[in-house]
Amino acid sequence: MLISRKNQTLVTTFVIISILVALVIIILNLLRKKNFAYASLVRQNLKTLKLEKERESKIRELEPPFILEDKDDKSIDQFQTLGHRFEKFLVEEKPYLWEDLSMDEICKKLNTNRTYLSKAINEYFNLAFNDVICDFRIRTAKDLLTDPENENITIEGIGQMAGFKSNSLLHKKFKSNTGITPLFFREKSKSS
Repeated sequence: MLISRKNQTLVTTFVIISILVALVIIILNLLRKKNFAYASLVRQNLKTLKLEKERESKIRELEPPFILEDKDDKSIDQFQTLGHRFEKFLVEEKPYLWEDLSMDEICKKLNTNRTYLSKAINEYFNLAFNDVICDFRIRTAKDLLTDPENENITIEGIGQMAGFKSNSLLHKKFKSNTGITPLFFREKSKSS
């Protein structure tokens, strides 16, 4: 009876240890896969950043599209032209970095009104004004996070430099846009 109880305890201990080892192996495997997936997201975001920079350099060189005089296409071309002017303004003047950015201020700079600008942004970018501004801020944050000269600047400082009013807003928008946190992006972009 005593031997059987010792054997039973030994078997139970072996089973528990086996289950724990199996769980640890499964968790480590999941973490490795998660880390690989996040590293892949960093590489994709770095490629996207490179393409966005190339697009910005081309936008600086381009003039607004020519407006056709055809009545049917005139409004569409005006909105495309205004959308292009807005994008060029964003690239050249970087108003998304302004502390108190407003659509009204941009309307004054582009000599238009809110209705036209809003419609142009919606047609040109398929996004709302605030979403476009947020995308440019995230692009700037990614650029700043990959710059070795900014290595000593905190994530919060990078967020402020990119136009975000709070650290929590930076994290929320950055994660929803890129799929990863700014800190993870910074750390993994160094090794990519």
